[in-house]
Amino acid sequence: HTSDPKELREYIDMMKGRVTNLEKFILDIANYARNSQQPLILETFAVKRIVFDCLEGLRFFSGAEKIKIYQEIPADLIVTTDLTRLQIVLSNLISNALKYSDLNKENKFVRIGAGLRSEKVVITIEDNGLGIPEDSLEKIFQMYSRVHEQSFGSGLGLYIVKETLEKLKGTITVQSQFGVGSTFKVELPNSSLPPKKETA
Repeated sequence: HTSDPKELREYIDMMKGRVTNLEKFILDIANYARNSQQPLILETFAVKRIVFDCLEGLRFFSGAEKIKIYQEIPADLIVTTDLTRLQIVLSNLISNALKYSDLNKENKFVRIGAGLRSEKVVITIEDNGLGIPEDSLEKIFQMYSRVHEQSFGSGLGLYIVKETLEKLKGTITVQSQFGVGSTFKVELPNSSLPPKKETA
């Protein structure tokens, strides 16, 4: 027991941190369960709008105000997919880019790009954060994987991203260099495209 206000504040901060981690873990489990059980609900949305909504949800993320976010997304780019699932994917990837920013770099950034390629919507999330060690790259999508010593959260985030994308018939790849940064590339089938005309 202590009555020292400084020590009490430290205990409270520590408890808050643990509660936040627990909340994140519960949210991750809920997202995983929802992804496993809920049927796909396909609707058509502007990609720019989906990214905007994800960024709004992360606006108060600790340290986000020090990171420059660039968006290179055509206003008319649309995707037909399950909105909730795509938001889970993008929110996880963007929050990771913010979370693992490199505090030693002066011009910290996250660049979100999107476009059409071979009838697929391709979304890239690039950062100049801490990067991922080469020997960890193939493990990051596994359940409970933790890459950095100062890893936050449940270790479920990227596992859920991969599982969710499989439901959407999409894929994710990553390129990363430790100390330089990472780029995650999400590819989704775009069922809103008109069918190809058959040539006689």
